[in-house]
Amino acid sequence: MNKVVIFDIYKTLIELKTDEDELKTYQFLSIWLSYHGLQVTPAELLALYQSITKRMVLANPEPYPDIEIGDVFAEIISTVAKDGQSDVKPEDMALLFRIFTTKSVKIYPEVIPMLESLHKKVRLAILSNTQRLFTIPELKHFGLAKYFEYILFSSDVKAAKPTPKIFKRLLTDMQIQPESAIFVGDNLFDDIWGAQSIGLQTIWIDRNDARPFPAKLKHPTPTKRVDENSYHNLAEIILGMLD
Repeated sequence: MNKVVIFDIYKTLIELKTDEDELKTYQFLSIWLSYHGLQVTPAELLALYQSITKRMVLANPEPYPDIEIGDVFAEIISTVAKDGQSDVKPEDMALLFRIFTTKSVKIYPEVIPMLESLHKKVRLAILSNTQRLFTIPELKHFGLAKYFEYILFSSDVKAAKPTPKIFKRLLTDMQIQPESAIFVGDNLFDDIWGAQSIGLQTIWIDRNDARPFPAKLKHPTPTKRVDENSYHNLAEIILGMLD
């Protein structure tokens, strides 16, 4: 069994709404840091987060850059600490940040039955534009991590879909050829165009999302299209493509 089905996460398996600009988030973090002896106002914390994140993104030469969010929080901690030292762990701060910025998070009801139908019949993987420190806890919270043999995030390679680099990293690590993989995702550019550019079959989860597609590029034609009314048949569709 050397066929692999690769899933995006957000709007494919999980519905997530966040707000990283709300000052209330930084009020919570400011109080939490004060319990660790670090004094910083919410406005200062917001400014630090935005400026450090922007600088790290701009310093990344990748055409579709990403960063490791733990590096951002490590720099915030060292900046705020009087001597540059603190017992605050970047990964703890990152998880709190994610919790405070999350407005709602849930898995689509068809996801668990679909993964139960697939995981003993085909190798499953995740490839998503997100942060490992944010997303692994969410996958574990919803009981999803156990279904996947391999998980790769854009933060791991500091490059995001649709760049071929992140797709090729997965294929290399899993020791498969493009023709042996199917990519399932909701974003017509990042997921479908990106996956097809290196030879993967694709399933587009069409959630009626009006995100813009680059005007200079030809719209891809996914191998299969699945809308919200046919999502419950996704496992059957995937297995049919593997025959």
